[in-house]
Amino acid sequence: MKKLIMMVAAMTAALALSAQENGKSEWFDRMKSEKIAFFTAEMDITPAEAQVFWPVYNDIEKQMFSAHEAEYKALKEMNKAIEDGRSDKEVEALLVRYTDARRRMLELESEAATRLRKALPATKIARMFVAEEKFRRHQFSKLGDHRDGKQPAPRP
Repeated sequence: MKKLIMMVAAMTAALALSAQENGKSEWFDRMKSEKIAFFTAEMDITPAEAQVFWPVYNDIEKQMFSAHEAEYKALKEMNKAIEDGRSDKEVEALLVRYTDARRRMLELESEAATRLRKALPATKIARMFVAEEKFRRHQFSKLGDHRDGKQPAPRP
């Protein structure tokens, strides 16, 4: 357990340094640290598993971020085209871009599972997907509590 805590602390420090070099916000650093701790606990990964998991997860997460940006941009452009009364042909092209970006997100999730199957048991990979949703909900809950002036809710 002590090794795991030390490894999480080292990973957090490395991420913080990397984020500072890239000009990331303090909020991003804090969120990333919380995510590492959350996933480590939720997935119950060992230090050896963590050495395999985090590089793959971080790589996929970067790609997911790009795919999500493309999805959001296409959605925004599609909405504007509808509001502007653009032709069905123009909207169709934007719809294709949007659905392609959504499909890419699903492909990346599948790719993550495939890559991780080489080193982790299926249960831990499944826990990763559950942890993703739990963490997302936890962050939204904290955001809502923060806006209401309440203390952040405890972790689910």
